[in-house]
Amino acid sequence: MARKKASELQRLLHASRKSGTITRKVCRVWTKLPVVRSTAQEKKEQRLRRLEKKTTYNAAINDAHQQIQELAREIQSRFGYRTFERVVTDIFQSQRLKDSSKEVSRYAAFTSLQMRILNANIPEGQPRQKANQLAPVIAEKWREMTEEERVAATEDEVTAMRERRVSKELGTWHNADVSANHDSTMTVSRIKEELIRLHARTGDEAVLVVTRGSLTRFRAPETYCTSEKSESFLSTVLKTSNEDLAMRMVSATGSSDRYHQVSHFR
Repeated sequence: MARKKASELQRLLHASRKSGTITRKVCRVWTKLPVVRSTAQEKKEQRLRRLEKKTTYNAAINDAHQQIQELAREIQSRFGYRTFERVVTDIFQSQRLKDSSKEVSRYAAFTSLQMRILNANIPEGQPRQKANQLAPVIAEKWREMTEEERVAATEDEVTAMRERRVSKELGTWHNADVSANHDSTMTVSRIKEELIRLHARTGDEAVLVVTRGSLTRFRAPETYCTSEKSESFLSTVLKTSNEDLAMRMVSATGSSDRYHQVSHFR
């Protein structure tokens, strides 16, 4: 009699039960290399060089932080309606914005211009033609044009596309908090995945609580416990749950922000 095939749910349950007993296998071939041992004097010189490099690096980082804070205070004095903390956040988050280093293609500008011309006579409410449908026609027109004709036909459109790109990246609708939310969501997701794998390998317990750092951010609190043991620790020792702990952190952040705002206006 043929063996009945297990369902997808049963396979997942079986895999979860075995996740803590899987032995990690070596996936590399190690070759023993000759060991060159340093003398005591050489080790001392190496330590001194590392210490000097570390001290110099930390001093440079501190100088950079001080310069950023001075610039942030100058900006905050010019735009008094924003707090010092918000200015610093905007400075650091603006570095994570998408940097479009690729130049605008003249063929892309020509395609955009031709699509706008071809769709101009289509009545409102009717489906518009797609670029992939008209690509052969547009490509044929492009091949028949000389280089001077291409430049003359696309000069205005290239300029307009550059302006739209700048407006999209640095326009008034851009909000640094949106970039911060994306950064926070992606980072927390990766941390949770690593904690899940760590718990499966070693059984280590962890409690993760992430809340917004300012009232201007619209990020919901997020919590994660690796197992029921972590949740029982919160309920038994701290007399709270992970959700309540997150809400307390949000409340504490709000109280701190309100204190800073009142102090700023005094």
